Amino acid sequence: MKNTFIFNQFDMVVSMSQQTINDQLTHLLRTGTIHSSFILAQVIENNNYVYKVLDDESQIPPNSAYINASILPQVNISSSGLDITFVLNMLSGTAAFWIGNGPLSRLTTFDIDNWSYGIDVNMDLFKLEQDDIGKKITVPPLVEDQLKNFTDKMFSVNSLLMDFESVDLIQFNPTHTNAGKSGDVGIEQMVLFMQFYLKWLIASGNPYVLGYAINQTDQSEVPTNEVVPDPLKPVGTTYSMYSDAVNPAKSNLNFVLATKGGFGHISGSPGTFDTNWIGDNEDINAKMIISHTDLVESLILKPLYESLQTSVFSQINGNIDVSSGNSYENGKALTATGISYTISNVNSGDDQYVNTMNVTLNNQATSVDIVVKGHIQLYKEVDKNMGFCTAKAHAGGTVDWTGKFSIESTKDELGNPTLKLTQSTTIDNCTSDSDKNDCAKAFEWIGKILGTILDLITLGLDQGFFTKLFDDLMDLHIPNIGNIGAAFGNISNAVRTTILLPGGQVFYFKTPSIDTEGNFYLQLTYKSEN
Repeated sequence: MKNTFIFNQFDMVVSMSQQTINDQLTHLLRTGTIHSSFILAQVIENNNYVYKVLDDESQIPPNSAYINASILPQVNISSSGLDITFVLNMLSGTAAFWIGNGPLSRLTTFDIDNWSYGIDVNMDLFKLEQDDIGKKITVPPLVEDQLKNFTDKMFSVNSLLMDFESVDLIQFNPTHTNAGKSGDVGIEQMVLFMQFYLKWLIASGNPYVLGYAINQTDQSEVPTNEVVPDPLKPVGTTYSMYSDAVNPAKSNLNFVLATKGGFGHISGSPGTFDTNWIGDNEDINAKMIISHTDLVESLILKPLYESLQTSVFSQINGNIDVSSGNSYENGKALTATGISYTISNVNSGDDQYVNTMNVTLNNQATSVDIVVKGHIQLYKEVDKNMGFCTAKAHAGGTVDWTGKFSIESTKDELGNPTLKLTQSTTIDNCTSDSDKNDCAKAFEWIGKILGTILDLITLGLDQGFFTKLFDDLMDLHIPNIGNIGAAFGNISNAVRTTILLPGGQVFYFKTPSIDTEGNFYLQLTYKSEN
């Protein structure tokens, strides 16, 4: 599936690299949320072999098979889709396995040296309740505090964790499984040990959570500086994996989100992407991509289109016999460099009204420029037999204008990255033309009709009508937020509450960019807030 086709069904994507996930697992290991070692022993109870997790190697019973290893858990996104490969690397330690059959079997000890056990796991995305913390999942104190703060403030939190309950634990991944000198027998024994271990994790609290999606509800208590328009409020989350065969570290887990003002809910699977959202030369942890529908069009281009349509038509209505023109969707067309808009294109006959905009979407070093080239053409002709003479007259003119929205990455007063929006307009050219014969000069009503059109073109320029018109059009406002510039500042704050990392870190954005469809990209990095 072409990546941007996702926006036919969903509103946002947060693409997190495999390297970032593994760095987070290492962080959880370092902070003790995931234990850095384990001791598993095979013991006999009631004439049956059972497995136990022990606290100290002195507890290993004599003549028992066991694994005593320091571990490094990692993930490998080896295929695109919904599965991820969980790899438990056993860095060092010892293991004892029974080698042989029946009376001839011998308990044989092996040194563990970079053994590994890999298993393909389907992810589980479930709504997290406060009671799940410490029971179904194990999290660091920082994460616990943040999650409870979100749920206390009526947010809905979805947790993405490795679902060891539904996987067939016997079907290990041979590419990522290695038992050193113990060979195939060691692997067979390891499967039995790991089957118990992963079930034990489920019962004791699964620490293998890969992220939390924070969704808003109608009751969510959102800080003023994080309030965003409905098209940018996440209300549902699903996910999809992308495997990068050329650069495996940049394989990624994609959180796919629906927003309140967008699609409104999750409908089906997102499918698999055909390219990597994260570029080869991008040194980032993740990337957020927002649909053209939900940000650039919803906040800028559609309000601009509709305001321009209303403002101009209100001036010519009753004088030029035309309609107000196309709806936004009917007037829109994609171009090689952006989007063109035809509000009206009545360019022949006695009553003419042309109103178009060509939008170019440009990426700069630290900003995105949305450049609007507008053209307005008005024309009215009167040709009427008055009985004793024929009145002929016409009036018309054109206005060419340029508007520019720049969305720049900058710093707020606390030194955090933020998005700053600036707007500007210029009138590039203005022409007018009129004429009427002697017969037309005798009729005041003809002059009144044509005069209105001429005044709009000529006097409007002199008196600053068009300057004020376009300045007002560019000064967009959003209900409950205010000026559009405030909305973009809030977007940069809201990024930090969209996806929470397993270790409690939040994402901060770097450079913004845009594609020719208007989809908006934010490079993401993270740092700890504590």
